[in-house]
Amino acid sequence: MPIPSVDDTIVAIATPHLGGHRGILRLTGERVERVVAPWIDQPFPESTVPSRHECSFHLPAPLGRVPVDIYYWPGSRTYTGQPTVELHTIGAIPVLEAMHAACCRTGARAADRGEFTMRAFLAGKLD
Repeated sequence: MPIPSVDDTIVAIATPHLGGHRGILRLTGERVERVVAPWIDQPFPESTVPSRHECSFHLPAPLGRVPVDIYYWPGSRTYTGQPTVELHTIGAIPVLEAMHAACCRTGARAADRGEFTMRAFLAGKLD
């Protein structure tokens, strides 16, 4: 199996596929802003420091607007060494899968198993 490119922006559901109160979608890569921006109801937060923002993620019907907290870590001081975004929302699996698919439609690709950790290793964050 070929090693995936670390230049891609990747996305994965970061919580168990069991449903729950809270669900997290994690993205990392240089284009996280461009992947997420088309789906939220306000401009993507511009920040040079880690930040949190409340907004809505717009999904196709029947799901519609879903409240999300965006946690944004710009720059290279992240686990993967790349800008990282976490979208925290309700833990309903259909909502998380729809958000994942939306991010894939705007330029992200589904992360392979262990790919976030591989990026951390390649960035010198782990040994």
